[in-house]
Amino acid sequence: GGGGLPQDLCECSRIAISILVAAASAGAVAGGLITAAFISSHGWQTIFLYAGIITLILGVLIQLLVPESIAFTIKRHPEIALEKVNRTLSYIGQATVTHIPPVSDTVKTESASVTSLLTAGRRQATLLSWSAFFTGFVVVYFISSWMPQVLSNSGLTQEKAIQATAAIPLGSIIGTMLMGYLGQRIPINKLIAGGFVFGTACIFLVGSMSNDLGQIPYSLILTMLFFIGISLMGAFSNLYNIVMVIYPAQIRSTGLGWAAGLGRAGASISPILAGLLMGLGVSMPVLFTLFAVPALAAAACVWMIEPKELP
Repeated sequence: GGGGLPQDLCECSRIAISILVAAASAGAVAGGLITAAFISSHGWQTIFLYAGIITLILGVLIQLLVPESIAFTIKRHPEIALEKVNRTLSYIGQATVTHIPPVSDTVKTESASVTSLLTAGRRQATLLSWSAFFTGFVVVYFISSWMPQVLSNSGLTQEKAIQATAAIPLGSIIGTMLMGYLGQRIPINKLIAGGFVFGTACIFLVGSMSNDLGQIPYSLILTMLFFIGISLMGAFSNLYNIVMVIYPAQIRSTGLGWAAGLGRAGASISPILAGLLMGLGVSMPVLFTLFAVPALAAAACVWMIEPKELP
């Protein structure tokens, strides 16, 4: 406990991030199953009410119980960091330290603004990550927004359609953590790109069968959606890993916020565009094919991002 800060506490663990992101998919599975069971008897208003109450409670608990990042504390406020770092170390059951690593003046004075993300050494990776998030959100929100309706239109009951759609986030849990684990041995950008490509193939498969889903065994539908979750959703979730890796701690939250925030534009456009195309009479197989294109674009963008911290 008398030395400096351990190296493994200074660097972000890909597995830890993947587990945290996968928890969102676990919540989606639970939410889908709960909604399917209670929506007919309690109505959607009650579902929204209790979801809002749970979210409010969790927000307060996170504010009170979750400490600030050690790396962020050191790099943003090194002159007063020792006490805060030791408080955090004690909180998570680690030995305290007597000193912290020196921090360069450049790191201490760099502002956490969008201009820091667009410096010459970071601009290409930043624009690629923004593009990957945008195109990833487009295809992910198409799948999550329209899949229950597609299944219902194919003859499944509303309950079965919701339950089948829950297979996607269930697969995402496995895919997210698996890619995070394999990222210790294989470059994470290549894993994510591969997941998007395989997910594209799964989307093509579902799209080609979309007019006949009512004739396909329910177990096969579940299997196809499960593999979309493992590949496409697992790849999308690990985009957060890429952003966490390429930016230094003092601008990491800014980088993540901008990437995810601009990506949400894709989330807003996706269901509107899908609804417009359906209104124009575009068939389901063609619609799925069109929305597979953004998945390939996300794969290309993330393939070109080198997974290392940028100066």
